[in-house]
Formats: sequence, structure tokens, C-alpha cells
Amino acid sequence: MIARFINEYISMMATNSMLFTPYDARKDKISVYLERFDSHCKVFGIDNTKKVDLCVASLNNDAYEKIKISISPLKVSDLDWEKLQLILLDLSRPRSRPILEQKDFISMPCFNNQDNL
Repeated sequence: MIARFINEYISMMATNSMLFTPYDARKDKISVYLERFDSHCKVFGIDNTKKVDLCVASLNNDAYEKIKISISPLKVSDLDWEKLQLILLDLSRPRSRPILEQKDFISMPCFNNQDNL
């Protein structure tokens, strides 16, 4: 009885220690998060096929939904580790806003200074 309890406890602790801190876009920079996640997986001997599942499990709903939309019609489970990293890095990079860029361009001093004409 005690041996079974100890085995279950060890199994539970091993499973819980493999879990990784959930990704929070407000606090975590994705490139740093992925490096830490990769190191975590190395410590626990997790191979690339399991990394995708563990990483996806650590994402919040918004990040998961963005991945699903960006790879449609594929499924997240069809991704390999390298592709998932590229997608996450791409989704986290700032997007340009043409209207704001045009406003910034037009408001440059060379356009406002009539003496240069």
C-alpha cells in the first residue's frame, strides 16, 4: 500500500515538474520564453515531438487561437517544433500600421517647413 502511494506520488511529481510556466504575452517576450522552454525540455529529456504538445498546452487561449487561424486548414497537432517556433515568433512581431506610418511620414519636419521650398 505504501509502495503504491510512493510510486503514485513520484509519478505525479515527475508529471507536474514537466509542466512549464504558462505564456503571458503581457509579461513574456516570446523569443526568451521559447529559449527557456527549450532549456526546460532538455532538463527533463523531452524530445521535439512532445515539445509541441507541451508548448501548446502552456499557451493562453488567445495565442492558441492565433496559431490555429494562421495555419488553417492544418491542425496545431500537425506542426513540428521548428515550425511552431517560427509561427510564434512571426505572430509576436509588431505589425505595421500603414495609416499611422503615413501620418508619421507626412508630419516629418521636411513636409511642414515651407522655407525648404
